[in-house]
Amino acid sequence: LAKNILTFTILFDGIPMVYQGQEQHFSGAHDPENREALWLSNYNTDAPLYNVIKTLNRLRKHAIQIDPNYIDTQTYPVYRGPSEMGFRKGREGRQIVMVLSTQGSKSGEYTIRMMNGYQPSYVVIDVFTCRTYTVNDMGELRLEMDKGEPRVLYPVNLMYGSGLCGYGTAKVTYLDFVRNQSSPSPTPTSSEGWVPRGDLQESCYQM
Repeated sequence: LAKNILTFTILFDGIPMVYQGQEQHFSGAHDPENREALWLSNYNTDAPLYNVIKTLNRLRKHAIQIDPNYIDTQTYPVYRGPSEMGFRKGREGRQIVMVLSTQGSKSGEYTIRMMNGYQPSYVVIDVFTCRTYTVNDMGELRLEMDKGEPRVLYPVNLMYGSGLCGYGTAKVTYLDFVRNQSSPSPTPTSSEGWVPRGDLQESCYQM
């Protein structure tokens, strides 16, 4: 559940607030247990929660670059299931959709069907698994869940510059994507990650 809590904290409205040691999954509840020495963790940058924060920080920064009004838009729910909640933040076509679960790490695989505000045929990517999903003709997204992990979706056609899922890091704006909308799309190399074609990475989005 800790990944879901961090996802909500970082992507919901307002300034994200993360406590020292939260990225190392420190669990002290009361004084002095809630003031554990951070150096005892050896500042582990491979810790699962550290990487969750790193990924979401990159996505949030990228979303703000693409849409300067992103931080001013309000988050609102777009889906409610037996053990899931989906939230959307951002303008139409540039929104981030997060889906949180209360099932915990012992749960199995299952699929949810949700209306999320993306237009039919829109392709989105989960920045945690780097798996893509296509919105069907009804505007419905069939999203695979597993082990109580959160899902965070963003449009594939706006991923360049984010530094996530194999996409290059660059300082881009929404206008750059509009100008280059005829550029070739990145192509998957495996289910594990995505790597942009060389012509896209080298020639696209020159500032």
